[in-house]
Amino acid sequence: MRQIHDTNLVFVHIPKTAGMAVVNAFGMDHQTSDHSIGTESDQPLMSDEFIRFTVLRNPISRFVSAYKYSLSMLHMFRGNTVREDIVHHGLGNDINEFLGFYSNNLERLVSNIHFVPQWYYYTKTKPNIMLRQETLTTDMNIVARLVPQHFVGLTEKNKSPSSSHVNTELSDQSLATVRQVYRNDFFLWNR
Repeated sequence: MRQIHDTNLVFVHIPKTAGMAVVNAFGMDHQTSDHSIGTESDQPLMSDEFIRFTVLRNPISRFVSAYKYSLSMLHMFRGNTVREDIVHHGLGNDINEFLGFYSNNLERLVSNIHFVPQWYYYTKTKPNIMLRQETLTTDMNIVARLVPQHFVGLTEKNKSPSSSHVNTELSDQSLATVRQVYRNDFFLWNR
């Protein structure tokens, strides 16, 4: 969670939902701690005096983006279980093989920060405002009006790179798995 300057506006940053772009839109730099929730320092931001907002993303698009991002960060794989699995088990060529690897251990997958369900962040932080990444350009106007003195504009940041040699098209079976694992995220995103 991240307080927007010294205002009562707090951004709940769900990974792979344009969080860097949102933070930058308020003239701030992204920090690793932006992803944290439930820490002792976050407790004051949970009071009713703060307006918490978040950005939700289509769960399928977010899953594919998280996979592509993981591939782009393989040079920093130590300590990240998903990246370690990709490197040690050769899971960097096909998203369906990647997901199949976790079919008997989905808990290992969703414990990784980029694959944690969006629902988890929602239940822990109870945001007052939920925006959608797919309509973020217009949705940002909602929160920009709350602190116009700090809004500098929205630009795309940290887009997961594509690689022509990697299959990122989900098979029917993989789509069914993603829909099952992130079923509550679909409920949230469709609200």
